[in-house]
Formats: sequence, C-alpha cells, structure tokens
Amino acid sequence: MWNKVKELSEIGLNKSQIAIELSIDRKTVKKMLKMSLDEYLKLLPEERSKKLDPYESFIYDLLDEFPFLSSSAVEDKLKEHHPDLLDVSSKTVYNYVMQVRAKYNIDKVNDRQLRMMRKWADTPYGEWGQVDFGTILLSTDSGKNHRVHFFVIVLGRSRQKYVYFQSTPFTSKTAIYAHQLGFEYLHGAPQKLLYDQDRVFTKGENFGDIVLTQEFGRYTSGEVFTPVFCRKADPQTKGKVENAVKYIKQNFLVARKYNSDEQLNREVMAWLARTGNGKMNNGTQLVPNDEWMKEREYLLSPRMSPLKPEPEYREYNVRRDHTIRYKGNYYSLPRGSYQGDGTVVRLYIEEDKLVITDSFGDNLAEHLIPQTKGGYVSSVNHWKIPDISSSELYEQVLNGLGDTDDANTWVQLLSDKKRRYLKDNLVSLKHSIGRYDKDILKRALDICIDKSIYNAAGFADIAKTLQNQTTAKIAPGKTSMTTLRKIAMEPQTRDINSYQNIMSW
Repeated sequence: MWNKVKELSEIGLNKSQIAIELSIDRKTVKKMLKMSLDEYLKLLPEERSKKLDPYESFIYDLLDEFPFLSSSAVEDKLKEHHPDLLDVSSKTVYNYVMQVRAKYNIDKVNDRQLRMMRKWADTPYGEWGQVDFGTILLSTDSGKNHRVHFFVIVLGRSRQKYVYFQSTPFTSKTAIYAHQLGFEYLHGAPQKLLYDQDRVFTKGENFGDIVLTQEFGRYTSGEVFTPVFCRKADPQTKGKVENAVKYIKQNFLVARKYNSDEQLNREVMAWLARTGNGKMNNGTQLVPNDEWMKEREYLLSPRMSPLKPEPEYREYNVRRDHTIRYKGNYYSLPRGSYQGDGTVVRLYIEEDKLVITDSFGDNLAEHLIPQTKGGYVSSVNHWKIPDISSSELYEQVLNGLGDTDDANTWVQLLSDKKRRYLKDNLVSLKHSIGRYDKDILKRALDICIDKSIYNAAGFADIAKTLQNQTTAKIAPGKTSMTTLRKIAMEPQTRDINSYQNIMSW
C-alpha cells in the first residue's frame, strides 16, 4: 500500500485522487506520503491469529469455484459443513471473506460477468465504430473543481480515436454536433456505430425494438451510418471505447487543470496526435494513426457538415424579490426585472456560467455556477440605483413617453402620489420604456390615465399585456380586461385622523 501511494503521487495524482483510487482515507494518504518505508513498517501491527483461520482453505476453495458467493452464503456453507464452527458474528465472517479475496486476488463477479465470452477477430476496415461518454472533475487555477463531459468515438479496426469536451451534460443536439466533428476529424463515418442505451440517444426499449429520441432518430435516418445498441448495463460489448474512455482519464486528464472548453479541446487534439493515436495500441500492437491511413479509404462520406446548435434556453419565472431559482440556488436579477406575476426570463449554460436573458434575448445577468446548493448568487450592481438625479430620470422618462401633455400630466401626478418612492418608480419606468415600442407605450399611458393608475409596476403590466396581444400570444379581448381591472383596483385607505382618535382613547 505504501509503495502504491508513492507511485501514484509520483505520476501527478493529488491526495484526494489517490484516496479515491485506493479506496482509503485521505488522511491515511497524507500520513503515508510523509513517512519513509522504515517508519511505515514500524507502525504495522503484529500479525494476530483470527478465529476463522482454521477454515481459510475451505473458504478459499469455495470462492475459487464460486467467486460470486456473498459473505452470508459463505457463512451458511461454513455452518453446514462445519457444525463445530465457533460462534462468530456475520460481520466477522464478512471481514474474513474479504481478507481471503484480497489475499488470493479473487474478485467478486456476478452472473453477467460469468457468461461465456470470446475474443472476436478484427472487423474489416470501415465497418464498425463505437461511441461512449465520460465525465470527470478537474481542478481550476482558483482551486475549485469543475466538471467536464466528453464524447469519444473509436474506429473498430484502426482504433483511431476522437474526443470532444464540453462543460454541460450532453443532449441529443450537442451529441449530434460531436458526431459531426468526429466524422470531420476521421475523414468519414463507419458503416455501423455501437452505442449504450443512453437517454441522449434512446427513449426506451419496446420488446427489443429501440425507440430513439426525436432529434437523434431524425439525424440517423438522414446519415450514412447505422446505429446499433447494446443491451442495458453491458459495457463488455463495446470494450474498445470503454478502454478509450479509461485511457483518456488516466493519461490525458490526469493532473490536468481546467481553463476553458476551447483550450481543453485544443489540448486533446495535440494529445491525440502525439499519444492517443500516435503511440502503439497494446491490443493490436499497431499505431492507430498508421492503420487509420488505410481505413479512411473505406469510410463513408457524411451527408451533413458540423453545425453548432444554438444554446438551449429554458424559461423560468422571476420571483418578486428579483431572483430566479435554478438547481437549488437563487440568482439575482437587475432592479426592475420583475414586471409583475408571469414575468419570465430565459436561461442557458455557457461553460461554468449561467446566462440569463429577457424574453427578447437581451442579456440581463451572468453568474458563475457554484458547486454547492441552497446558496444565493448575487451581483452588487443589480440593486445599485444608477448615480443619476431624480430630475434627470424625470426628463428621460418624459422624453421616452413622447413628451406630450398627457405624459407630462401623468408623470407629474405619479411624482405627487409617490414622493417617497419616486426614484424607484422612475427607474422602473425607464426600464419599461426601453422594452416596448412607441405605440405600445402610448396605449399603455392612455389606459393608465383612463384608469387613474399612477404606478410604474401597473404601467409595466399593461404594456406587457398589450405587447402579448400584438404578438398573438394572448387572444385579444379575452384576458386583457381582467388584467387591467386587477391593476386598476385601488387598496382601501383610512383617514389618518381615525387612528389619532383611537390612540386618544
């Protein structure tokens, strides 16, 4: 164990990675790295006899013939064949069975692993390829961890590989884009590609018939290759790409830091040239790149060129406190983004950032996505009122509304009624004016005057309703009057003198 810890440390693994690789505690790794071999040997406990030592050979023979047996099954066999067995706990039996497995290198296997297997001869050039995904956490210069996802395609005969990285999990669209990039790199596509039944590609299995996702089904029906799918949970069927994924993790990605998706993809192209495809393959004893020079003549020409998909937006409701909730965290939005119930924004992921836009596609905010959950990610600028006087804001709002007599009258009345919150109202009005055209603004102003609405939020709600009617998102005349009626409702107020009378009792 001490030697293995030292060996992994020398090839660049950090303490946490060594702990995961060897299934031991990180503190143990740290302690071993500080010790010399002599110091470590002195700490080893003296070998003590165990209660089950007399039965070691019986347990070994049993596990050697039936390696899939559980410790509870071994315990039952012991009691069956050795009635004089000492009274020991099931945990003691489990620990001893694990010790015997480790001592004689007997791995526990299941029935699927025990099925009969055979090594197949190399397939003809250009006939087969295999596809799989991988994921790993990389450290960054700031000391944080960043998860990356990667797509791998391997040609069955030459073992030529292609790898593509991105920060977001793969979807059908991005997986299709990765295929297109891979075919461009390989100068063609094989006749058949072997896949897992991954949710990116399939929706399920109907008595042996694979049901593809709509996007991937449409793509494969128009391309030159035929997709073939393994049985579920059967990685042995596509061992070439499974080995490639492991090779990428243990060679290219080990001790590598993350800067950006673009840089990672540039680095992996250089690695493929010098190592991934440039060094001899252990299985074939041939250099993949040399074999690929022969295989590329047998590959099919793809019908589609690489076309990067647009970011996939998802709509989220804006909360009253000017935040949205995304995957367990709250993210702030600029002041004035909340325009009443039903206000929505659109989100998409760009590497490790959450990008938030309004419904028109204008950028509202960008936040780094934290690794933790339940937090609040905010920007101080979102609630900072611009350093501008109320009089300047007043003029800007007035000009935005057309500087008409009606606009002058309405803004002046709003100023009189909302003295305490005048600047907040003017900032919100300025935000609304920038979102709608002059016709919408004029109609909204006319309704506010007619309904005696002197409130920036009310103005924004009316403008939004009119905009929805114009774009036919809401049927005209069905909901607009209900919305306007709600906006026009004034809360009941009581004269201040009544409270003074009550207090004087």
